[in-house]
Amino acid sequence: MPLPPSPTTLQPDFVITDIALPGMDGQQLLHALREREGLRALPVIALTGVGRPGDARRAIAAGFAAHLRKPVTLDKLLHTLRELAPQRE
Repeated sequence: MPLPPSPTTLQPDFVITDIALPGMDGQQLLHALREREGLRALPVIALTGVGRPGDARRAIAAGFAAHLRKPVTLDKLLHTLRELAPQRE
């Protein structure tokens, strides 16, 4: 499933996506974003309710900037966003 057209003014700082999505999973979304000019370096954070051993390592290897397990605390989310912020400057 392709991404819908985006406004040229849309410049998100991050994308936070669940891994299990209907129609397009988080991996497919990540790959679709990487195909778009201007979004290739966008930090994409995987958010999941399933946390098997090795999932975080596999998510990072697949290209996600971070892997968070639900329920994520606000402190953990903000810490992750702050860590990724310098990558966008």
